[in-house]
Amino acid sequence: MLNEGWSPDMVVGHATIDKLFPSDLTSCTSALYHWIDRSIMETENIDLLEKASRKPRNNSPKTRKHRRVLGPSIKERPKKVETRERFGHWEIDTLIGARSQEDPALLTLVERKTRFELIMKIDQ
Repeated sequence: MLNEGWSPDMVVGHATIDKLFPSDLTSCTSALYHWIDRSIMETENIDLLEKASRKPRNNSPKTRKHRRVLGPSIKERPKKVETRERFGHWEIDTLIGARSQEDPALLTLVERKTRFELIMKIDQ
């Protein structure tokens, strides 16, 4: 693999086609990549042309760059709203179905103290 500049997939393919090993002893491509990642083999990731040019995966939580912010977040509301002591604090939300774009959406309004709900169907 190092001398010929082959990828792990080429090595497995060559070993399978030319029957260099019994079929139960021939490993799969993903096993070779795992062995390379764990330094079990002499080959390193930098030796693999395709893998060295790839960007590593970013496992950080995904955040949407173009998210619309239509008002202050619920997390920023005053503490007195959380206590539900006064009438008149409303929450609003929309629910959009997953079937098609033409389906109507629901608009929900909830009063915090009494938990009175208004639900209206609206066209999109």
